[in-house]
Amino acid sequence: MSEKGGGSEFWAFLAGLFIGGVTVALMSPRSGPELRREIQQGAESIRNKADELVSSGRSRVDELVREGRDKADRVLREGKATAEKMIKEGKARLDEIKESARKEAEDGEQD
Repeated sequence: MSEKGGGSEFWAFLAGLFIGGVTVALMSPRSGPELRREIQQGAESIRNKADELVSSGRSRVDELVREGRDKADRVLREGKATAEKMIKEGKARLDEIKESARKEAEDGEQD
């Protein structure tokens, strides 16, 4: 299934499978009980295919959720590290400015 329109493709597949199965069953020269058994088997087959598709869809969704969480965690960690680095650099620069101002104040007092 593609990323877009996956749901409609799924239902179209099931409808085609069902219509094809009914058409084959009705066109076959079978007795009533035999025909009902074939229809039941076809319905079970469709249900099994649908269950497989749903299961694989759930697995893919779970995988995408895990990937999204991992990326969000990574971005958060990187952002936190960047913020901490900027704070540290800002404090260091502020200390430099304070020291420079202190020296200028001392030099001004000596004049």
